[in-house]
Amino acid sequence: MMMDDVMIYHLGYDYPRMRRTLRQNTDPELNELQFRGSHRYVQNMTKEDWEQLGGEVANNDHLEEFNVHDGALNNQKMTSLFRGLTRSSSIDAINLYENDPGQTLFRALCNSPFESLDLRSCGLSSLEIDSDYIPANLAYLDLSKNNIGPDGCRGLATLLQKENSTLDTGSLDRNNKILANALRSNTGVIAETGE
Repeated sequence: MMMDDVMIYHLGYDYPRMRRTLRQNTDPELNELQFRGSHRYVQNMTKEDWEQLGGEVANNDHLEEFNVHDGALNNQKMTSLFRGLTRSSSIDAINLYENDPGQTLFRALCNSPFESLDLRSCGLSSLEIDSDYIPANLAYLDLSKNNIGPDGCRGLATLLQKENSTLDTGSLDRNNKILANALRSNTGVIAETGE
């Protein structure tokens, strides 16, 4: 399927073809993958399947964007996927909207090359971010349509205030009002974001 000159393989439609194409690493038009949790095959994938797929994706040097949405991942599956995926040298955008990223996501992203992370509608109320595990290259973070509360504000502040933080743009649209108020009143955080 061609969309705006971007080849998108939907895992639920032709999984064998996508796996062969990933392994062969010969299709320069394969620069985006999309996985929908509503497809039966995706629902039945084990932790081991996700880890193997992460390695196959990481070994493909044409991929730029990786999309997994509609509840395809839980915390365990996401951890398994990222064991391989974070070794990718070409992917710069990860979209995990409408999933449960769990509390280990930012630790898994620590040394990843990813510059953009979409966590829209993930049901997040907090962000567990250890200051020793800040994503090294993350420049854009979308936290829209979540319910970020006080704990999430502290996690976001940790992410923004860390020395050498690369995060400079984000979206907090349709979120808990406490997050917007905390960011407005914390001039140190706002100064760090360049706003």
